[in-house]
Amino acid sequence: MLLTAFAYRLLYKGRYFESKLRGVETVINIVLLFVGLYIFGAGVTASVQSIKNSYATGAIKTPFSCVNSGFLFSR
Repeated sequence: MLLTAFAYRLLYKGRYFESKLRGVETVINIVLLFVGLYIFGAGVTASVQSIKNSYATGAIKTPFSCVNSGFLFSR
C-alpha cells in the first residue's frame, strides 16, 4: 500500500486534481496510505507486546544459547 502512494506521486508529478477522476484516485490513495500505516503500526505493536508477554511468562528463556540443536550423526 505504501508503495502505491509513492508510485502515484512519481507518476503524476503534482497533477493530482487535474480531473474529477484523478481527484478521486488521489483521495483513495491517500486513504490507502494511512490505512497501510495504521496496519503496520498496529502489527508491530502487537508483535512487540507478544514477545514481551512470552518473556514475562517464561515461555522463552533466553534469546541465544550455546546448546547444540543440530543433528547428531553417529557411526
